[in-house]
Amino acid sequence: MLKEGILPPFKEEGFDPSDKSTYFSEEEFTKKIGVIQESNNYLLPSEVYGQIFDQHISTLSFRAAIEINSEFFEDKVVLVINSDIGLYSLFCAKAGAKKVISIEPNKTYFKFQKKIIELNNYQDIIFPYHCDVEDIYNIEKVDIIICEWMGNFLLSNSFLKKVIYARDKFLVRDGLIFPDKVTLYIAGVQDEEFKQNKFEMWDNVYNVNMSCVKNVSFKEPLIDTLNKKNILSTICPIFEVDMYKIRENEYNFSNSYELIFNKNDNLSAIAGWFDVEFSKTPNKIKFTTSPFNQYTRWKQTIFYLEKNIKVYKGSILKGSFCVRVDPYSQDMNCIDIKISYELLNNNAVYSKIEQKDDDKDEEEEAEEEDDTNGQNNIKGVQMFKLSY
Repeated sequence: MLKEGILPPFKEEGFDPSDKSTYFSEEEFTKKIGVIQESNNYLLPSEVYGQIFDQHISTLSFRAAIEINSEFFEDKVVLVINSDIGLYSLFCAKAGAKKVISIEPNKTYFKFQKKIIELNNYQDIIFPYHCDVEDIYNIEKVDIIICEWMGNFLLSNSFLKKVIYARDKFLVRDGLIFPDKVTLYIAGVQDEEFKQNKFEMWDNVYNVNMSCVKNVSFKEPLIDTLNKKNILSTICPIFEVDMYKIRENEYNFSNSYELIFNKNDNLSAIAGWFDVEFSKTPNKIKFTTSPFNQYTRWKQTIFYLEKNIKVYKGSILKGSFCVRVDPYSQDMNCIDIKISYELLNNNAVYSKIEQKDDDKDEEEEAEEEDDTNGQNNIKGVQMFKLSY
């Protein structure tokens, strides 16, 4: 064991054990650790890993859409919006693009991207820009726009506005957008155990009543991975984006929905996810963020109801789903959601009667039927804010 004040007997050029100011050279540290440093921001390999492999499904889908449609990229000019470390830009170059304009506003991602482009000898084809797409003006018209623009619950923290802007300003007539079609879905969910842990715990936190926090916490949706076994109802589409047609503010919407329940249970929440399509080319590619398929970084968005609702096989939940981009948030950094619902159990009585237990007397059965019918026309409205 070393005694305090006694340093190992070694010498290194530029290193004086008695002088703390020479312990670390910033240039030496950056070089030996292998990070890219810009204005005191560091990008470590784990962050690069997250940019690529945590997006495994979407990355493979984008690559497949580009590679199997390579004839549409040959000798074309491509614009890649928010290109991160440049992976999609490299896919386009490898597919035969004449020029790739690669836009990335994040300084550390941009610097890493430049080095990767040089490492792969595509600096004569890929031209990286460190800016937002709205800040670039001196580029030619492009034949294809590529952007992984989707955010949580499709719209929160998305780049949809940027793609609309670039389409109207830079895309040639009959140009392509990858991806071009996205559909948003919802379904009813049973998740009582997690709901109990997440919300009821506020009633007693280390013997302190914090129930006021519980009421507020219902307004924040949860981004998490659902078990497909927790889905109680049919799946209903509530919104569709056609990237060739959508205009500014058309991403604010109010659409009706209808969910039919396929089992008897307690409805805890409504969950949402989306499908993404590259549909304009003959060789179509599609991936989904649903709980019935492989994990994606978007997971699912879960809107917990303040009170559980008893539903039966055949019950119907109807209402409207309203979404708007928060007018006070920058870009699409935050969205407001309003969910109205009305439960109809008229079609559930027959299903309930079918499952009668022979051991029960008529009085118990009558009580269950009354309970079912008593749940008719349950109505409610909840507001949510999603900012991540």
